[in-house]
Amino acid sequence: MATALGNIRGIARPTIVGQALYATESVADEIGNRYQTNLVVVNETDTTTLVNDATDLQGTTQAIFYQHDGQIYRRTSDGETLQLTHQSDHITSFAPTPDGAGVVFAVQVETQASFNAVSERPTVRYYTKRHYKDDGVGFIDEQRRFEIYQATASGVTRLLGTFSLPVKVADATDTQALVIVQTNDEDAHEYRSELRTIDFEAQTQVIVPTNLAQVYEATIAPDATQILILGNDDQYPNRRAVSLHYYDGHQTRLVFDDEELLAEPNSDVIVQGQGRHVRWLDSEMYIFETGYHGHTRLYHGTVAGEITRLLDEPQLLTDFAITDRRLVIAQQDTSHPSRLITVDLDTYAQTVRYDANPTLSFTAADKFTFASEDGSNVDGWFLPAHSEEPAPVVLYVHGGPHGAYGEAFFWEFQRFAEAGYNVVFTNPHGSTTYGQAFINAVVNHYGEQDYRDVLAGLDRAIERYADKIDATRQIIIGGSYGGFMTTWAIGHTDRFQAAVSQRPVTEWLHLTGASDIGYNFVFDEMGATPYTEPGRAELIKRSPITYAGSVKTPLLMMHGEYDLRTPIAQTEMYFTAVKTLTDTPVEMVRFPQSWHGVSRNGLPNLRDARLTVMFEWLATITKVSG
Repeated sequence: MATALGNIRGIARPTIVGQALYATESVADEIGNRYQTNLVVVNETDTTTLVNDATDLQGTTQAIFYQHDGQIYRRTSDGETLQLTHQSDHITSFAPTPDGAGVVFAVQVETQASFNAVSERPTVRYYTKRHYKDDGVGFIDEQRRFEIYQATASGVTRLLGTFSLPVKVADATDTQALVIVQTNDEDAHEYRSELRTIDFEAQTQVIVPTNLAQVYEATIAPDATQILILGNDDQYPNRRAVSLHYYDGHQTRLVFDDEELLAEPNSDVIVQGQGRHVRWLDSEMYIFETGYHGHTRLYHGTVAGEITRLLDEPQLLTDFAITDRRLVIAQQDTSHPSRLITVDLDTYAQTVRYDANPTLSFTAADKFTFASEDGSNVDGWFLPAHSEEPAPVVLYVHGGPHGAYGEAFFWEFQRFAEAGYNVVFTNPHGSTTYGQAFINAVVNHYGEQDYRDVLAGLDRAIERYADKIDATRQIIIGGSYGGFMTTWAIGHTDRFQAAVSQRPVTEWLHLTGASDIGYNFVFDEMGATPYTEPGRAELIKRSPITYAGSVKTPLLMMHGEYDLRTPIAQTEMYFTAVKTLTDTPVEMVRFPQSWHGVSRNGLPNLRDARLTVMFEWLATITKVSG
């Protein structure tokens, strides 16, 4: 029986205040056709909802803080709740002060209506910059500004600073805010950012000397002087691995870059975004998380420079909290959508504290490795079909290309298995969690070793799981970069019985000017632009549409109509090319009100419709009833 999206709950943002464990719990509301995230207290076997539609949960030793109905609230351990903000503008980030007396928050002030707003008398939009749109957001208001405020429980709200470019509140002491400020013009080739402190009383700003091109996250030690920073330098635009840095109040030094930070395997479970990837235990010790070979690791560090690995399990850690020599980790793996795990920091013993989906049962994926053409090992996973007979196999290619599959839960893959399809997913060269050299291997070489990797992984799976796979029925599916790889593959081989391309890149020249990131992404990844004759020749050679006349594989193409990352014209052009040049069956399905991330966070009814469309279309070719 198919597992409905609305039956899967995601637990996240574990936060401990006193003896109480709080979290956010998310679910797809299929009736309201939206996602709902609630603030809950975690009991022994279940949760109690405290506030509906509450997000961005954070805590101090005295209280928890969260957003609800566009405002920030504080709730103490005795249940006393206070609204701290009364903003008409959108609050984009905040951090509580350690004393629990207030928060520092950022707002975005806009003068124009949103992308899909309908008006009886709409006004025109003016743009002067290349970066004039963002997928998932819409068109950028060039007159927008960003403001930082301090709000206290006594009812005082003070403006601390105004910025013309995006700013994020990273952390706060009782006297200063720590903020990440985008420093370059939005029209620049690459974004850059820096770390600054803002004094509450003097309202003066001081730049923290990080020597980093980009800062993503920062957290202050309890002594209010030391800072741990996640960031990177300006090597390898668009693909530089993030490392951990330490600031002692005077200068910054590199702490850890052996593995990638802010890199983790993909999942399609709806959970609140991670609060922090590094947390202080005290002013001498801290815990941080890395991505490693398709799963996440946890490390213990000291300001003296000692690094000790704590956890190295086949799982995805989606957040963690620290208290009294124990960790509470929000976790998932290929067969468990979302759980809270308790880890004793003295014995490292792990205990399941709470399972958000105790009545649901899923099949675990089996990990395997295979050799790439350069002799290096590549990871793959196999999820078996719910079938007693050999079943078709789906080769699913991830997006990015600098992303990763791995030891994480994928509802979509489980639905394919329930429908009678084996699923093979791999991390070809270019994927994250394997280090900088592995990431770089695909750059300027799309459709080469990466293409041969995914086919080699499929071949290895067919050999290894021969009793489960019907090798005469092979299917390739992918989205974004995976859509590129799908359309590239069927232009270069006819081994597949069917193909499903989702939000693909099929024509690099168009993408350069039409995508919200195209003008820098294409040059960084392909080493060419369409504005020179040699560049045009190279991009044409690397575009799947160039080989559309060779396509013999029946093809289903799916795309969101709001997509600004790979605009829907990428599908329209390829669909038209295959229709014009061949008699190969090809069908296009369009998803209204859908951005690039329709498969992960799109409207619940359309996420379900995606799978129905694929299963019904595949059934006509593979004869699997689903």
